[in-house]
Amino acid sequence: MPFGAFLNSFQFATAGVPRQRPGRGDAADGTLLVAGSCEDTGEELMSDDPDFPKANHALLVLRQARLSRNEAAAIMLGDLVYEMAGTGLRTPEIEEARQAAWSAISDLAKTLQAEGFAAPALWKAAFGATESWIELLD
Repeated sequence: MPFGAFLNSFQFATAGVPRQRPGRGDAADGTLLVAGSCEDTGEELMSDDPDFPKANHALLVLRQARLSRNEAAAIMLGDLVYEMAGTGLRTPEIEEARQAAWSAISDLAKTLQAEGFAAPALWKAAFGATESWIELLD
């Protein structure tokens, strides 16, 4: 699925979902804004860090996977683990946060693949690690 189509489906799937962190790039009408220029508001990127789009993409895929069937979520997260492979060229703090997010998402993907279900604690760990990574980049 092309990334643009994914974003369109994600915005549809999250319509009406309350914002988790107001003031962090969300539009006034509650739609989720992603890294890049925001057409509705004219805002620019929330962060100039080159890893920010990758981290934001990881969070978007996690959110979409959480709303999907477990079989589809396992595939989505497996692909995300592959996409998140790091170069190790960042500061140790950022690389450690990226690695923690990668590890949590990898554990979640493996569990979904093997058992067809993942406990809420695994989802929470993946979301928490990814959000921590984003906060370091912001």
